[in-house]
Amino acid sequence: MRDLWRELAPFVRLLHPYRFRMTVGTILGMTAVAAAVGLLSLAGWFLTAAALAGSTLTGAGAFNLVRRKAFDHAHGFETMKLTVTDDVVFGRILKQTGARAGVLNGRDHVNVYFYRTLHDMACGSERALFTMFANFSAARLILIGTLMLFLELAPFIALLFFALPVLQMIGAGLTLTALVVSLVVNIYLGRPWWTSFFVPVAIMIMYICMVRAAILGKKRGGIYWRGTFYSSEQLRKGRQI
Repeated sequence: MRDLWRELAPFVRLLHPYRFRMTVGTILGMTAVAAAVGLLSLAGWFLTAAALAGSTLTGAGAFNLVRRKAFDHAHGFETMKLTVTDDVVFGRILKQTGARAGVLNGRDHVNVYFYRTLHDMACGSERALFTMFANFSAARLILIGTLMLFLELAPFIALLFFALPVLQMIGAGLTLTALVVSLVVNIYLGRPWWTSFFVPVAIMIMYICMVRAAILGKKRGGIYWRGTFYSSEQLRKGRQI
């Protein structure tokens, strides 16, 4: 080991004046790789959760079409009172009561406006962000948001380090992957293709929404949903997932 270090020492001394750049480059490179691994892990988590729940269980806040007989058999909305994740819970209740579920891409048949403005999106996302993602913890939501922001933007930041070609190559590869995935999803959903290139902007907007939801949720002690205030204590009691 000492012999190896003796041979490497002259080269290490040559790199000493560039230690700051190398340290930053190494951190960003590891972050870029961690971002890729993290996204793959998250996708794996969703797939695993779906497998455990069963392939015929689904629920989405966009559009759900249910037969009246199945709805009545599941006792309607009464079983989901004060449930934040009502779409997923409703899907699970239907399955538990013997109903069958399917998924259809209805982009050519049904149009749904989730939010018409950024303000509407910020207000509408408070419910899921503060309750489901953060489990009613402002600190947790800000921590999760900051970590996601750092990991998501790392590939784009890596492109700015012209003095570190290897780091730029890693960043370019991950950036290209993110843009291609966004482009494919937009085309599949029938959305304008050019919006795919606003991924970094969307990431920052989402982070602002997360911080906003954390501050307001902590300050209010709960959330507003469709003009009604629900305290964190109420919503904790109604959680089913």
